[in-house]
Amino acid sequence: VKQMVLPDYTLGRTYAILNHLRAAVRETETAASEAYRTGTKCTKPDIIEELNRLSSALHIMMCMYLAGQYS
Repeated sequence: VKQMVLPDYTLGRTYAILNHLRAAVRETETAASEAYRTGTKCTKPDIIEELNRLSSALHIMMCMYLAGQYS
């Protein structure tokens, strides 16, 4: 599997859906970072961390899909 493959329609519908989900989670993470910021302090770091982990999990799923790990 190539490292950090740019999303492309030729990678298939499943890959596109996973990428869409990951992008939505990243947008949510960004919005949460802004919403839970008071000055330079984050009031809900646990939420930000879990959203980041979810994004990472989706990225791993995308890599596994490209490697043929899902049937």
